[in-house]
Amino acid sequence: MRILSWGRSSASRAVTTLNLELTLEDRVIRSQRNQFKENDQIIREFQPFIARVTSRFFKRYIDPTSHDAFSIALMAFDESIHAFNLDAGRSFLKFSETVIRRRLTDFLRRESKFRDQVVWSAFEVENEDQDGGTFHPVEVKVAEEEHQLKNENDNRRNEIEHFDQSLQKFGFGFADLAEIAPKHEDTRKTLWRIASIMVNDETIRKRWVGTTRIPLQDLAEKCGMSIKMLEKHRKTLIAYALLSIGDFPFLQEYMKQAITKGGEEK
Repeated sequence: MRILSWGRSSASRAVTTLNLELTLEDRVIRSQRNQFKENDQIIREFQPFIARVTSRFFKRYIDPTSHDAFSIALMAFDESIHAFNLDAGRSFLKFSETVIRRRLTDFLRRESKFRDQVVWSAFEVENEDQDGGTFHPVEVKVAEEEHQLKNENDNRRNEIEHFDQSLQKFGFGFADLAEIAPKHEDTRKTLWRIASIMVNDETIRKRWVGTTRIPLQDLAEKCGMSIKMLEKHRKTLIAYALLSIGDFPFLQEYMKQAITKGGEEK
């Protein structure tokens, strides 16, 4: 079937028709002959395929825009374009899937530190890929968990650094919070409620965000607490308020647990 496009030259229409008549394997072979545009076009077209293979490998959705594994899979797909051999009798997609899975397994092995902790002879089951390579399913699972833990630790560290930078604008830092945090649960809950007023009352919020100074008189009238009490817990109130309005999921979850944790007042 010929597909024509109005307003395009006959040469352009001929190229379109030729591309439609080529199989994927033909296009891969053609890209190996210094057809860089063809190579890039194949990669762009098959990014959804690459994403599916990556997600199946991890048995969960992998975000192509943010996960390192997708970048590894993209490079593996490009590698498979250059390494594909039509005479081997395999479809290109089957071959590329094997290459992607191998590179993802290598990636997880590099990221993990668990190999010295596992005796592989204790596992009787090995999986074999379509090219005869073997891998332990337990190895892949543990490596994935190690990699996920590393990512979480990195994200938590970056989050703390960002939060510390936000606190520094108000004259103190993250390291000060452990010393100034109230020990009594009721006090923490009260301060969290007051911090919510600081965030949700537009007039009060604009003043402390814009000037880095809490409008104590207005806040005291709004929450029914004394100025002296608010001044005593100023840093804690600032920390709670910044947590509420910032992108700090790890610290927010930690704070929810800390607020309801028992203890004695200082």
